[in-house]
Amino acid sequence: MAKSPLFPVLVFLAITASQAVSTAMAQPPRQPLDPLTAAERATAEKLVRSDQRAREYLGDAATLVSIEFLAVKGLKDEVVRHADLLFSRPDTEFGARAIVRLTPTPSIVEFTRVDRKSVPMTANDIQEAWKIALADPAYRARLKRDPGTLKPEALRMYTEDPKDPCFSGRCFYLIVRDGDYYVSNASVTVDLATKRILPERSPK
Repeated sequence: MAKSPLFPVLVFLAITASQAVSTAMAQPPRQPLDPLTAAERATAEKLVRSDQRAREYLGDAATLVSIEFLAVKGLKDEVVRHADLLFSRPDTEFGARAIVRLTPTPSIVEFTRVDRKSVPMTANDIQEAWKIALADPAYRARLKRDPGTLKPEALRMYTEDPKDPCFSGRCFYLIVRDGDYYVSNASVTVDLATKRILPERSPK
């Protein structure tokens, strides 16, 4: 008796369904306290950046410094997943913090300003400070080498002197490396708030 033309198709579907079931069984279900997924992180950042109030404050210059999981107890003691986002704006005296509830309909439950001194240094800050330094002709002349071979490292600078630009600015002391060696006469202090090089100083 000849086999039906549908037989190979039915066999394929049965194998595919079996594989899908096996995969689902191999992956444990997500738990309320699991870390944020990539999708949750993207959703939270997009929501904040598209919010009218947040946009008015953050503008286009804000950098996402960190995004962390935050567990909040609901009315029935269930865990409600939240994302805690911290933004930096080098051109203002403050950063911003946003708390996003990650329900099926995500929403911003808190948006507050934070002291910029409380915002940690980021890789973007270092690269921005490096770009500002390289844009200064006097500094480029002092380097006397190809910037493409150099890598900047940075120390965050603070001061208690209200007359110092770093009191209200966001200052970084750049130390420059060429491979395994530090470049002498290449250290420089940059204020991201004013986007300029500051007079030579010690990072004490």
